[in-house]
Amino acid sequence: MGRLRGLATHPRSGLEYTYDAVGDDLLGVDAAGRVDETRDAAGLELVDVKRVAFGPSADPTDGPSVLSLYVADAGQPGAAGEVVEATLEAPTVTAASAVTGTLVRTTQTSKYSPPSPDPSGLAYLSGTGRMFISDGEVDEMGIFRGKNLFATTRAGSVLYTGVSKPWSNEPVGVGYNPRNKHLFVSDDDQKEVFEIVAGGDGRFGTTDDTVRHFDTKGFGNNDPEGLDYDNETNSLWIVSGLETDVFRVRPGRDGRFGTSDDVESRFDVGKYGARDPEGLGYDAVRNTVLIVDDGSDTIYELAANGSLLNTIRTGSAGMRAAAGLAVGPSSSGSGRSYYVVARGLDNDSNPTENDGKLYEFKALLSTKRTLTARLSSSTVRAGHTVTMRGVLSPSAWLAPLSLQRYREGEWVTVQRKRLRSGSTVAYSFSIKHWWTGTYSYRVLAPAYRGHDRAKAPSVWYGLRLKVTR
Repeated sequence: MGRLRGLATHPRSGLEYTYDAVGDDLLGVDAAGRVDETRDAAGLELVDVKRVAFGPSADPTDGPSVLSLYVADAGQPGAAGEVVEATLEAPTVTAASAVTGTLVRTTQTSKYSPPSPDPSGLAYLSGTGRMFISDGEVDEMGIFRGKNLFATTRAGSVLYTGVSKPWSNEPVGVGYNPRNKHLFVSDDDQKEVFEIVAGGDGRFGTTDDTVRHFDTKGFGNNDPEGLDYDNETNSLWIVSGLETDVFRVRPGRDGRFGTSDDVESRFDVGKYGARDPEGLGYDAVRNTVLIVDDGSDTIYELAANGSLLNTIRTGSAGMRAAAGLAVGPSSSGSGRSYYVVARGLDNDSNPTENDGKLYEFKALLSTKRTLTARLSSSTVRAGHTVTMRGVLSPSAWLAPLSLQRYREGEWVTVQRKRLRSGSTVAYSFSIKHWWTGTYSYRVLAPAYRGHDRAKAPSVWYGLRLKVTR
């Protein structure tokens, strides 16, 4: 008795849903009183549930028929309560692979001097070898010593500190543009993104910085959290923890973010199982966006169109309140790593907490590749040249592209080309025949392992060429 909290009828299934405070489960009970469904609620981090109710999803990208279960949680005594939205829909996961991340290193940011108890944002400063951490909550605590920005080595050692005040009290996300060396900082209280230009000292968070900002509410992002700069398309990617949406902002003809000619788009990551996505990093090598989600203990790798490519499970690290993500070279050895900062306990309910951490993971991700090919003409006169053109995505220096001709029962390589490395690379081959007939060709991109040891499968594209007199 007393273990069950709240009661709500699912409009379609007719099951009665209630919260089991002992088992930390959501139970679906049929008309005879039998438990028909049991759903683990540990990821919701509920404390003192009072009521539950069904209603339409708060995500504007969901249709009106999509339902959520809303839970009224009173929280810890003396602390603010909250309403938690949960989905009972099964996530649609179509990832190329699901792998388990290997924990390489854990750094306690709580032991920095001054400390970072709630690291919220994380970026890799490409070209400098440094990481950059923002703490969105330390200014609310008694241990605050006027510093909430930390430049560190990849191994987590502090190089210098700074402060986001007076322009932001809540720096929850950071990203970096290596083209012009500007830092981007998101503030989920003001619903703003700040663009920072370091002054003569070359450090962010000091008095000689130049700061401009723009509002995110105008394009529907009401909770700007993690963000990063995409140097492939000159875009900003910003994740919203409230809408579980990823927003892409590209400047218009004026070349500036936050003006009227910006182009915005977005996609939903909640459909893949993300519950509270707060950290975002752009992978310039793979041209992908990565999201860290504390609710599902998962890092999601997504293509620019929002399709799910890979997932990295992080549950074995025991992270609590994962909040920021960055991709960069490993702190030791070769290859790349996935870096995550986690806030740990919340300072609202634990005002003396100091348990922030920086984690480094390794993971071998698969790569989806596409190859296209097209002849300038499928029919050509003998002695004349025809051109084959196409695009390989992604390409790699170590894997040459081969033009092969089918002859005497096997494919024979007749030309090779070593393409530059990149997310999308164009190529061309010139073909000439002196004898009439029909010839079969194919372009082959062999399998390879990149410098991060991620495997890319082989792909090929075949065409026929008719040679006439």
